[in-house]
Amino acid sequence: MTCRICENAGGNKTFTVPEMMFGCGDEFLYFQCARCGCLQIAEFSADLSKYYPPNYYSFAEPAPRQSAPPDLQKIRDQHAIFGKGILGRMLHAGFPNAHMRGSLLSELPGLKKSARILDIGSGSGALLYTLQENGFIKLPGTPNKRKTFLIFI
Repeated sequence: MTCRICENAGGNKTFTVPEMMFGCGDEFLYFQCARCGCLQIAEFSADLSKYYPPNYYSFAEPAPRQSAPPDLQKIRDQHAIFGKGILGRMLHAGFPNAHMRGSLLSELPGLKKSARILDIGSGSGALLYTLQENGFIKLPGTPNKRKTFLIFI
């Protein structure tokens, strides 16, 4: 297995990970590069439609919903990113940012605005836009509505 980032092929650690969203029981082989630390899938399935059906949640536009005023949106999104603030928690509960759903950013200890975040499959770029609006500046992304995951470098 050769790393797609740094092309290292030696000493990589492998992991077998079960599919958990649809419960189909399929397992996937991932590896972590011994040189750069990137965690990546070993091989992509030839047919991803089983894992990304037409009604897959990230393909749908968020339902129109009354939003908080812009200043409060920023407080809400800062809570979604950093997991701090009572007002942000309340706003996040009442007026969640659909683009932050499932990002798990608030679970990363010590996340800083200087972090380099690569969003592969960034779709419309809405998550990257939200991060940029909250002070993150190292945010490359690749548009692709079929796969979305974040890599922290």
